[in-house]
Amino acid sequence: MPDLSLAFRLRITIAPYWDAEKLAQTLRPDAVVSILGAADRLAPLAFPHMPERAVLRLGFDDVLADSTRGGPARPTILKAPKRSDMIALAEFLGEFGPGSYLVHCRAGVSRSPAIAIAIADAFGANQEAIADVRFGRSYFKPSKAVLSEWRALKPRPGVDLLAIAAETRPSTPIDPWGPATFELYE
Repeated sequence: MPDLSLAFRLRITIAPYWDAEKLAQTLRPDAVVSILGAADRLAPLAFPHMPERAVLRLGFDDVLADSTRGGPARPTILKAPKRSDMIALAEFLGEFGPGSYLVHCRAGVSRSPAIAIAIADAFGANQEAIADVRFGRSYFKPSKAVLSEWRALKPRPGVDLLAIAAETRPSTPIDPWGPATFELYE
């Protein structure tokens, strides 16, 4: 258990679409990263209590569309994350620095955990702390496409994000669906 007298250096909350607005009002993060692609078919969320510059809106899909929604399998490559998305993320993180971030996508399973890992990586988290984000929920499946683009932009020797993303661990008996928060202390 971390010493609670220490202030967190970095707090990342991963949430699904349906929890994001409520969590933003409750947690009051310094910044929000909102990831919605065309396949999500969802309206962008409003974060009225936050300045617009504190909300980064990225528009890419999971690379392999969920073929279980609405019919027969139809593996489709949609709008994949691009280098420009990772540049926008790096610039956004550079503007806000370490602090409190809320990251959401449609389900909070693939894109959000990958972006959370990129945020932790950007602020120098070690491999163990990044693995804590990866395994925050057993259902997290960080997008390898996102992590590949991030790594290409921000190489960091000694930290293998793709290996962390590919690693598996047994699930815990109680693994709640919903938001997960990670804090890294000084």
